[in-house]
Amino acid sequence: MSRNHRNKKYQDENEDFQLTKIQRKALIEFANIGHKDVFYDLGSADGKVVLDIVKQTNVKKAIGIESSKIHHNKAKRSVLCQLPKKDLRRIDFWLGEFGEGGCGCYDYDISDATIVYNSLNEERSEINYYRDQFKSKQIKIIKKDLPLVGFWSIPYCKNRNCWFFLIPFPLKRIQGKNKWAISVLGQNNVTIDNVYEYYNQQLKKRKTFDKERRESVRDLNKLVKSRF
Repeated sequence: MSRNHRNKKYQDENEDFQLTKIQRKALIEFANIGHKDVFYDLGSADGKVVLDIVKQTNVKKAIGIESSKIHHNKAKRSVLCQLPKKDLRRIDFWLGEFGEGGCGCYDYDISDATIVYNSLNEERSEINYYRDQFKSKQIKIIKKDLPLVGFWSIPYCKNRNCWFFLIPFPLKRIQGKNKWAISVLGQNNVTIDNVYEYYNQQLKKRKTFDKERRESVRDLNKLVKSRF
């Protein structure tokens, strides 16, 4: 897949799912952000998640990394309009291309992170990216829709319209794809096929085009096959 195609796919995903105000509030609650935390949003779009975190918490620093110049510039303008000077030191937005596989902002060192939110579909090299950045450091990784494939996670359960998973790092493997399915869906007697059905429905709710939805489910299937 060419870099241009990867970036186009990333931008399509970004447009498909912007968090609502309620969902952003749920994410902030779930992340449990404190004054010592450094928060990164990988694929921050127009920066609303990062902006709300600075407004609503005492986070030490919140940084959004975005590959689209249009979204990046919009986020920078929003900060100047909405935050007092005293809070500007706690927020930043970086313009960065996504690395091979489109899974992370390889232009930047994010090893000081304590919380990482990555709303994009997982790709194969994402885990290696985290391992290279964080080594054995304990941090929180938050994904939407699905956790990292094959690893233990904590689901957000308070609102059925918010689909967040917190994955503690270093990662803890789950042996068996159906055991992973149970951890994702929070139900016994489910299989990996139920996860595909759930994921397909999530994409439908966002009115994702049929072709893109099928491609996303196929990508998930490839990840499952490579991890189990």
